[in-house]
Amino acid sequence: MKRFFALSIFLAIVFASLCSCSLDFSDEIGDKMNDLYDEVYDVSEPFLKEDESFSSDSGSASLPESKPTVPDSGNQGGSTGGEGGSSGSAGENNGTGDEDLGGNDTPQENIQIGTDVGQRLPEVSLEIFDGNGLTGETLRPTQLGKVTVINFWGTWCHYCLEELPAFDEVASAYKGDVYVVAIHTVDCFELSAPKYVFENFSDSEIIFLKDENSSGYLDETYTLYGGDGSYPYTIIIDENGVITYKGFGALEYNELKALVNHALGN
Repeated sequence: MKRFFALSIFLAIVFASLCSCSLDFSDEIGDKMNDLYDEVYDVSEPFLKEDESFSSDSGSASLPESKPTVPDSGNQGGSTGGEGGSSGSAGENNGTGDEDLGGNDTPQENIQIGTDVGQRLPEVSLEIFDGNGLTGETLRPTQLGKVTVINFWGTWCHYCLEELPAFDEVASAYKGDVYVVAIHTVDCFELSAPKYVFENFSDSEIIFLKDENSSGYLDETYTLYGGDGSYPYTIIIDENGVITYKGFGALEYNELKALVNHALGN
């Protein structure tokens, strides 16, 4: 009985020793594994290197330098402006482009079309006539490129006939610098206009034109140019077709000359 008890104690001591050794060995193995892990992955630095990490701020990873960059909106706008004129640096290029095209956006283009002083007369094309009748040619009185006196008259109008010599005199005195255009009314044209010109102004520098009524209205150009039924009616325009004077009633030579000088800038 004593021997059995002594053997049990001995076995218990041996078992306890084995358990202790096993724990020590496990701890030692764990330490070894940790050291090996540290050597392989170098835990002193992040597992993902900086050039491979994703940034939560930018939303994109660092890209290789060989990847093409996208132009920012400012540069892109500048390139577009060179063609069509947009914003930013494109504004400077746009101005140059206008110069290359001959300056399309000139101040004259911003002048309003109308019949008041300072406005530009609408364009019309009228038939030329002389002492022999219609010549078959047409003229745009606003497109002559010089100061132009436009007079609306008719052979039936006494005051028109009284002032016409003054217009003839101005046409001769300012020949080469000023055009004088006399537009006869539709009324009585065939009956008397060419005959009157033939008898009184066959050698005149005045350009005689016939008004038209292609839209069914008498004296269409007269109405278009602001006429209100009174004759004679005179408009003076500068070289750009801009009105410098308009008025109803007969003009004397000195009055007309002063108005022409004003249009010439004298």
